[in-house]
Formats: sequence, C-alpha cells, structure tokens
Amino acid sequence: MTVATPLPGGVTQIANTATIADDGTNGADPTPGNNTGSDTTPVIVADVSIVKTLTTAGPYTAGQSISYSLVVSNSGPSTATNVQVTDAPTNLTITNVTGSGCAALPCTIASLAVGANTSITVTATIDAAGAFDNSATVTAAEPDPDPSNNTDNTGNGGLTGVSADVSVVKTLDTAGPYSVGQTVTFTLTVANAGPSPATSIQVTDTPANLTITNVAGSGCAALPCTIASLAVGANTSITVTATIDAAGAFDNGAAVTATEPDPNDGNNSDENGNGGTAPAGSVDLAITKAISTTTPAVGQPFDYTIVVTNLGPGDATNVVVTDSLPATFALVSASSTQGSCSGTTTVTCSLGAMPNGGSATITIAGHATAAGSLSNTASVAATEVELSMANNDATALASAHAEAVIPTLDEWGLMLLALGLALAGLFAMKRM
Repeated sequence: MTVATPLPGGVTQIANTATIADDGTNGADPTPGNNTGSDTTPVIVADVSIVKTLTTAGPYTAGQSISYSLVVSNSGPSTATNVQVTDAPTNLTITNVTGSGCAALPCTIASLAVGANTSITVTATIDAAGAFDNSATVTAAEPDPDPSNNTDNTGNGGLTGVSADVSVVKTLDTAGPYSVGQTVTFTLTVANAGPSPATSIQVTDTPANLTITNVAGSGCAALPCTIASLAVGANTSITVTATIDAAGAFDNGAAVTATEPDPNDGNNSDENGNGGTAPAGSVDLAITKAISTTTPAVGQPFDYTIVVTNLGPGDATNVVVTDSLPATFALVSASSTQGSCSGTTTVTCSLGAMPNGGSATITIAGHATAAGSLSNTASVAATEVELSMANNDATALASAHAEAVIPTLDEWGLMLLALGLALAGLFAMKRM
C-alpha cells in the first residue's frame, strides 16, 4: 500500500507505524507481537539563508563606489548543493564580485555543508542621485524547510545627493633640457565626469622653484582661480607660464575641488611628472661686434671691436671668443681687456672666468689687402649651459675699395718740369 501526503514545513524526518488486528473469528492470534511495524525515514532538506550587509558608511554621493558583504549559510539538516546566489541592484552598477568562487552574479556555489557559511564581496557604483538599494536571494537543490530567510532585501540601501567627479591633469609642455631663468609652460585640464554639474570649481597651483608669470584660459588670470561651472562630461584648459628660479629640481602641482561632493577624490590633484632639473651655473653670454669704418681703403688701418657680456644669472667659466678673419684681411694685432688672444687667420681669445654682469672688450686691428666685401663672425662660448644661443654670435660687414693713384714723374720728367717752370718765370719777368 502506498500513501502520498505533502509534508509541512520544518519536517526533517517521517515516522510511520502500521498495525494489524485479528477480530478473533478464527481464534486468537498466537503471536500478537508482530502485528505492529514502524519505519523512520529522514527527509533530505537544507535550510539555506543569506544576510547582506552594506559595509560602506554614508553619506553617499552619486558615482560613489560602495561595498556589500553577502554571507550564505546552511543550517541543514542536509548538505546543500547547487546553491544559487542572485542579486537585484537598484540604482547601482555592480563592478566587482569576489569570494566563494564567484566572479559575477548570479553565481553557483557547488555545495555547503551543514553549519557552514561562506562570504561574497560585491562592489558597486551608485548610478545617479536618489535612492539606491540591493537585495540578494539564495536557493539550493534541496527543499528548504524555512524559505523566509532565503532573501535579504532590507537595510541594504541609502539616499544620495548631487555629486560631481571633478579632476585635473597638468602637463609640462616645454621640453628639456632646462636652465635657470628659462620660461616653461604648463597646461591644466579640468574635467567633470558627473553625474551632476560642478559649480564654483576652485583651481589651485603649487609651484616649486618656479615663479608663475602668466595665467590664461577658463576665465583665469591668476592662480588660485574659480571656474563658475562645468557641465557633466565637459572640460576646460588653463595655460600657466612660469620661470625657473634657481638651479636644481623644479615641479608644479595642481588641485581642483567643487561645491558638490566628489565621489572620487583620487583624481583631484596632479602632483607627478610636472617638473625637471635645471643644472647649476646657467649663463647667458652675449656678444656684439663693431667696425671702425665700413668702407676702408685697401691698406688703410681699421679695427674690429668685440664686446662680450655675461647676462647671468650664473658666473661663466672658460669663456672663449673665436673670430675667423676674412681672407683679404691682414691681421696686425689682437688684444683683450681680459685674458689673451692668439692666431692669425682665426683669432681665439681666452677670457677665463666672467662673473654675472661682467664684460670684456677685444680689439682686432689690421687692414684690407684687396678690394671687395669683408664679412666675419665672432662667437662666444663657456663651460656652463647657455640660456639663449641667439646672442652668442655677431657679424660685422665692410667693403674695401682700391687706394687712389697719385701720378709720379721720373728723373727726366722732373728736369723738364723744372725747366718749364724756369722758362715760365723768365717770360713773366720780361713782361714786367
């Protein structure tokens, strides 16, 4: 005989007893001890449950990353298999799932012993301003004697206000090598990733070994400055010009904040990769060259005057001036107010050390050996790094012309000239 009946919740085993009775028609039962039979059958059920906890404390902002902890348990009495875990987020985007062999939701836990539990960590981003929530549910292959604890959908959310993820990226636009006194340019790009418009955006700048000389763009004429507003997804740029103050490392940091809460303050500043190094002893040597006459006659003495000045900011050492003379220029002398000069077709003057603000004058004397153009260039160099090479060369131009020819007479010509003069004088006396 088969009896089918549904089991009420909470039943973990079935006890069944059957009894047979003799009505005595054929006499008494000689062995009444075997007239009753009992059987106990365990019921395979697993009471799985889930508890979900929001582990990130408020207040909350749109775009913020938050974490949940899911704890799945099995109270038995049987081992739970094929345990299914599902998740239903509201105004949330799940970004990461770890633990219990789960890399995403929904996921399956192969088995869970009686009395065991396991944890899953869920990371999510709040999508927009307003309420957010998250519920989780667990089931198993086995019947569950208490399904009331299979879902946790309370106390897992919160309420957000407006927020704006503002960021700044700073770029050094001027390539090295760098030197003291050099002008460098930076670009600051300020952006708003939302989810709300950003207002009253404060931009600050922290220069090290730099003096800011100009700020332009985004309504900023100096730093710090305020950008009135920035729409979601928008960006704006600020150009910063600065001068390297002294030898050594220089750098520049920038930071940005807005009135709205920021769900990601990790990108609110840019402090790295915005600098370089200016070597010690940077100088700016300048050279000028003048000529005493630009139209000398062939053989006529004239001078080149060369002036070398150290515009600083450092002191210059091993200052050398080189002047390649024209082929039609005959050198007579080369001298300097500092150091010494040598050479014939190329004059080299070793001036030695020259402090910031110091100068020296070189005089090269000679004459042209043939008519024509005379052009020559003098250059200056030192051991230190030059701030500007544009003023390290100077050129002087001249145009030599042939010397005027004065007629001359030989001996007989002079005698005839004297005789002619004598006759002219005699003739003049007779007329008197």
